[in-house]
Amino acid sequence: MKKQGLIFLLAAGAAGILSAANDSLIMTTDGREIKTSRIEIRDNEDLEYLSPDGREKNRIARGRYLYAQVPKPSSVTAADQKYHEQQWISAAALYKKAAEEYRLLGWAVYCTRMEAESLTRSGEKQQAMDLLRKLRDLRETNPNQTLERAKADNLLADLLIEAKEYDEAEKILNRQRLQNDPDLLFAAYFKSAVILQARNKKREAAMLFYQTALLFPKNARRAEALFDTWSLLYDLKDPAAGKIAEQLKREYPDSPYTKQLSF
Repeated sequence: MKKQGLIFLLAAGAAGILSAANDSLIMTTDGREIKTSRIEIRDNEDLEYLSPDGREKNRIARGRYLYAQVPKPSSVTAADQKYHEQQWISAAALYKKAAEEYRLLGWAVYCTRMEAESLTRSGEKQQAMDLLRKLRDLRETNPNQTLERAKADNLLADLLIEAKEYDEAEKILNRQRLQNDPDLLFAAYFKSAVILQARNKKREAAMLFYQTALLFPKNARRAEALFDTWSLLYDLKDPAAGKIAEQLKREYPDSPYTKQLSF
């Protein structure tokens, strides 16, 4: 009896480990969630996965699943490491490879965005812009990718503004204002003000910079928004510039933007 009890406990423990490892997911077209410990892509884009107890291999055909999601793969972590080491060319190559390898497993958007980030930092901005434009044209059914797509659009907007392609950037920023992420919302308002300034609409830009500062009081770039408000109003010889300067000095006395104030 003792021996049988021990075997039962060991089996239950093993089952628990397998269950805890079922952190990969397949969402089927009929609304079912399949949780598993491993998913592999076959050449015809069928997905092969282990049963929840890890004992059987099953297959689901392409067209029968909406999307699949696996935990961050080691190859993506390796690309992240190169990125943090500022090895931009190596990082871009690794992200590109991982995007293809895990394109059906939930990591294509992240890897493509980070490849574009790496290309941007290495000076290949046009290549990064082309990559992000292609990403926007891809249909995506995985809700886990919504925020990553928005971050990719945020980077694309930066590159478009730098390239003076303001109309396309504005279309992206208008959609970004529908996001729930506060940092992306701040960026959408802030970059819209940058475009107004670039188009020499100084007063409209100043008002939007100030609106951005008011709407996002906890954002790390709020002092910059206030400074840009002050700078434009100062150029316009608007008396309100003094009030903005006082606000900046009062709320951000140690900010480098405060130290740039002049009268």
